[in-house]
Amino acid sequence: MKERLVKFLLLAIITTSCTSIDNHQKFDNTPSDIFEPDFSPTYVEPTRDIPTKVTSSPTSVPSSQVLTFTPEPTSTPLVSIPLEEDLYQLVNWNPELSNQLIADLNEYLETLSDKDRGRLDVGYYLSHKYVILAEEEAIYRFPDSEFSENWRWDLAFNYALVGSKSAGEIYSDLVSHDLNSGKVQLSDLVVWLQDKEPRLQFEFTSLPPVGEYQINGVLTIGNRPIYGTDPECGAYIWILKEKDRFIAYSLRSTWDFGFINRYGLHINFIDLLRDGNLVAITEHIRADTFYRPSNINIYDIGKVPPVMIEFDPPVSMVDHATWTLDNADPDQIIFSIYEPTNVISCAENIGTKWIYRFDGSKFKLYEIRTPPFSVLAEHPRCSDILIRYDLLWEIQSGNQYASAPVLELIINYPFSDKHPYSDQLYPPDERDSLRFRIGLYSALYQDYEVTLDLMESILENPASEESRWIIPASHFLTTFRRSFDLLDTCLSAEYCFSVFGIEDIVKVIPAEHIAKAPQLMQEMGVQLFDSGVIDFNLDGTLESWILFSSEPSFYTLWAVQNIDGSLRMIELGALKSDNPIMEIQISLLHEVESHLIYQIAGGEDKIEIIIWRDHPTGKIKSSYLDDYSTELMLKDIEADLFSGKDMQNILDRLLAIDSLPCWSPFASYCSAEARIAYLIGLFREMGGNSLQAKSIYYQIWQNYPYSPYSVMAKSKLAPLPRPCLDGLHHVCMDHTDQSVCAA
Repeated sequence: MKERLVKFLLLAIITTSCTSIDNHQKFDNTPSDIFEPDFSPTYVEPTRDIPTKVTSSPTSVPSSQVLTFTPEPTSTPLVSIPLEEDLYQLVNWNPELSNQLIADLNEYLETLSDKDRGRLDVGYYLSHKYVILAEEEAIYRFPDSEFSENWRWDLAFNYALVGSKSAGEIYSDLVSHDLNSGKVQLSDLVVWLQDKEPRLQFEFTSLPPVGEYQINGVLTIGNRPIYGTDPECGAYIWILKEKDRFIAYSLRSTWDFGFINRYGLHINFIDLLRDGNLVAITEHIRADTFYRPSNINIYDIGKVPPVMIEFDPPVSMVDHATWTLDNADPDQIIFSIYEPTNVISCAENIGTKWIYRFDGSKFKLYEIRTPPFSVLAEHPRCSDILIRYDLLWEIQSGNQYASAPVLELIINYPFSDKHPYSDQLYPPDERDSLRFRIGLYSALYQDYEVTLDLMESILENPASEESRWIIPASHFLTTFRRSFDLLDTCLSAEYCFSVFGIEDIVKVIPAEHIAKAPQLMQEMGVQLFDSGVIDFNLDGTLESWILFSSEPSFYTLWAVQNIDGSLRMIELGALKSDNPIMEIQISLLHEVESHLIYQIAGGEDKIEIIIWRDHPTGKIKSSYLDDYSTELMLKDIEADLFSGKDMQNILDRLLAIDSLPCWSPFASYCSAEARIAYLIGLFREMGGNSLQAKSIYYQIWQNYPYSPYSVMAKSKLAPLPRPCLDGLHHVCMDHTDQSVCAA
């Protein structure tokens, strides 16, 4: 203790005459190497401003495991052990140091072990978030640096690697800027881009002039596949020229780029709307072990800016989909999407055809078709799957167009004598079970004619004389015909809950009875373990909540909310307890902007969840408080930090998240904690508070040696100038950072 006191007093005396340093280069006593001995963080002009990162070709085999977090290294520390905090000071950050940090992080990514790279390089791709943060800071702080252009292009590629929607927008801005600045002519654009970014491939498709825009075309940006030449993922940019000005628009898709699970990329140009202008139909296809979903978008590129034509209901993710146009009717614009049933062993011709009709602003579904009976009869197992799962799910979701094909086929259902998955024999009254289920859902969505027809068909032509559904159908018809009130009917029998399940039974209850929803659900046969009323998102609107158990030791918490005059349920979280949970405690822990963090405790378990209201839909949404949900909040904060928004608001949000406990099982590898701390340090540094920034960076260096954020934090610190350290060589004993005391 006495030795430490003498050391600190001596440091205080000596440092009064010390001046701040400009960068690591000013003094030849930098901290020790970050990674391996053959590479040092001391600034050296790199041979390339941005090192090429893809040194080994990742496999293109699709993966079914898409991680929602970035794995942290767990083997060798990335930084040396620092000396005492008072031996360091904050560097005067500059473009050269920013460029060196970016190069160091790129080098780090190439040293990832096979374990850290993850299956199919998922960890490698997602680890580019560290470089993204460093590049965003560099661009924000030094926009006019000689390195700035390289930073921007590399940032776009890194966003592409992590599958961010921002990648297409950034490339769109870069291309339009360089065309307008005269750096490149449109005729040379593809060759110029290929030289600028050799890790991707480019193709420009010229299109006929549109309006006053004489130059019109679409730039395709795609990855370089290991096999073949066609890109497997990428983005499309629409380029126009008006007089002397180029403009570019990203034809955005939910799946722009996305190197993980990439499978295919297609675009077609058609005069779909028959107005003399083209539309662009884009398809982004992904794949995992069994499925190959497509993201299909239609852009009207006869309008500037382009207009995405919506589908009602949406078709943003359709498995193994193919689309066709029906030009037989000159007065109707028909767009059809065919989707095979989602079973790999079923034939491609067993599926549903969704037929959309253009109503002047969007494509609206007006019919769902199935294969003819002769085809279905040849594939009995898959036909049952199509009816019992695919179409029934649509009916249960309120899709009225799914009822018609089922009603046509129900007289022949089931096509097989065995259940398609369990291989057990169907009960003799399986057809009546399906009739009754569809009848109840039709009543729920007020298609009463279908309801009555199906219930009557059970009585008039039952699947078997001993059908278990004859009595429920008779009861339903008797009670429902009195008032056509489904709630009144369901309160007099428990078969509604056995058909609807927990998520749909609440739809039977009128919205004005939201406070009584738990009581009414119990009267309809739902066993609740606890319930109550609470204003979850503190907006003055009460929501009911219930605790329900569908299996032993497993309990789910649900919120009941009023959405557009109808009650809906959202699952908030699950508790596991071997002892029965008869009561839970709901505690508000923190508020981060409009996101409220609750702790739910009951029995032997407790969870933390985030609840917020999605303003476009009005729905309450929730997520477990985990690495992924924190990632989303931190992305928003980073975007605001590098766009010059209200700094106090940014700090308040950071501190609110920082006050939460680390939910990682290993605190020393908790990447969220290190990231939050780094952002707070960066906030302090950019705000001119060098002492607090230095202290935060030092703590990151000391406490998170396995995290790349320690590399980033260490780069912000440098030893005090040599005159400040004369006579203090004893301080360096038993430490690895000997550069402070180097002769």
